[in-house]
Amino acid sequence: FINGISGSGKSTLVELLAGLNIPISGQILIDQTDLSNMNMDNWLSSIGFVGQKNFLFNKSIKKNIYDGDLNATELSYRKAIETSQTLDFLEKYNLSENDIINQNQDNLSGGQLKRISIARALIKNPQILILDEATNEFDELLEEKIINEIIKNYSGITIIFISHNLKIKKFCNRHFIINDNKILEQKL
Repeated sequence: FINGISGSGKSTLVELLAGLNIPISGQILIDQTDLSNMNMDNWLSSIGFVGQKNFLFNKSIKKNIYDGDLNATELSYRKAIETSQTLDFLEKYNLSENDIINQNQDNLSGGQLKRISIARALIKNPQILILDEATNEFDELLEEKIINEIIKNYSGITIIFISHNLKIKKFCNRHFIINDNKILEQKL
């Protein structure tokens, strides 16, 4: 769990870790190996990333989720939409997996778009799941349900939560506080 004030460097840190940004100085070490020396395709394929903004495309909900892993099985897809509670809102609002997300993404709520983004990250069965303010649009009950489902259905993965919501730390075994691009505190 990583938290800190806005602008403290939380998102930058995980973008560096994910290989989405290149450090200006220093190194990112993964099991003692410099990230810059690793096969980036292999590294990126092991990470599921849900950022603060949703980048979904003008195509069906199902195709947007499959963008997370074009070779995913139907079983992986079903597991991802159930875990992310995407199936729940589809059934509740009588929507179809084949419904198109329009270009402006205004035919679904922000929370529904986040659930689709989480499903897209989960479909690849990542080794590391990074959730950068990914649950901030959910009420507390939905947030807990999704987090519990991820923990239950994707055991053995490392989950990195970035959030201002301190209640999330109850799901975590490490807590980092970032301020001015520095780790101020680590609680185990």
